[in-house]
Amino acid sequence: MSNASIRCALIVALGLQTAQGQGNVSNPQQQLRPIGEDFSFNIVASEPYRVFPIWTLGKAITIEKDGTSAPVIHLYDSNGESPVIFTVNGADVVKIDHVARSQDGTVGIVGSAFSGGGSGAGFIGLITQNGQSTQVVRMSGHFLPQRIAFSPDGTIWVKGWESIDMARRELNNDALILRQFDRTGKLLGGLLSRRTLTGMPRHILTDSYGFLVASKYGVGLKQKSGGYYEILAGKTGITEYPDLPLHGDKVEFVTGLTLTDDGDVFATTSVYAGTEVPHGLYMYKLDRKARSWSPVDVRSVGQPSPVVLLGIQGNTLAFGTARAGLVRFFAVE
Repeated sequence: MSNASIRCALIVALGLQTAQGQGNVSNPQQQLRPIGEDFSFNIVASEPYRVFPIWTLGKAITIEKDGTSAPVIHLYDSNGESPVIFTVNGADVVKIDHVARSQDGTVGIVGSAFSGGGSGAGFIGLITQNGQSTQVVRMSGHFLPQRIAFSPDGTIWVKGWESIDMARRELNNDALILRQFDRTGKLLGGLLSRRTLTGMPRHILTDSYGFLVASKYGVGLKQKSGGYYEILAGKTGITEYPDLPLHGDKVEFVTGLTLTDDGDVFATTSVYAGTEVPHGLYMYKLDRKARSWSPVDVRSVGQPSPVVLLGIQGNTLAFGTARAGLVRFFAVE
């Protein structure tokens, strides 16, 4: 697992469907305001891979043919679409869990690669902006990365889990789940064992992937249940904040998390009604002083309604919408 090859591929499929979003009604003090021009990109829909994109540094990113020997990463910007096939030497199946971009345009990929014999390992993949160079770093031990984020200084943050026994799918609760690497793949350090996290299951099949974000302000980590964890830029300590105030009478999940360059933390949740399509949007802003989450009104933002918080552009929030291939941008006031 030392190198990967890149070549052109087909266009990814993206289908965004949702019911009309709904806003917080518990006395929101701030609201979303549309800002700038919407970003529209052409998508050729093809089942069964239908996903919301990731938005990072001026590009939308989607993944196609995940779990094959050559998944396709698609990057969309104002100049069009750029497909990249990602392969890992010796692997028959490459499973991509997350992608992100650094300030210099490098695409970071985390996931797992498996050979025909069933053996597998986690990896970090790095593709240069021009797509001409790819580096794959194999994770040591039984650590499998799930999420990746780049700090402005270029270092790589990865959230993952480590197993005790893959056959029994049992997790090592004492292993560090948040790890920092340099661009060569050298491990710089780690924080947080699963044992110290709130709301964490013990087995792999029920482990929530959560969200990992980074900006000039620092690094933030949020599981789909449990608290929000934050490391300030230039610091080594970590601070935990309470979980979001979810509505207990509804099937509701955290669907997005961002950390702006100014240090604002926003999170979204959606209600699900027996399908994978979200029906309704709730949004919150972290109040560090009060150690709580304040609701943000998302009711008066026009159509098509925002559905999923995809990422940020500096301090501007990017949302996936009810229209396929359309990203809208908002400020919070």
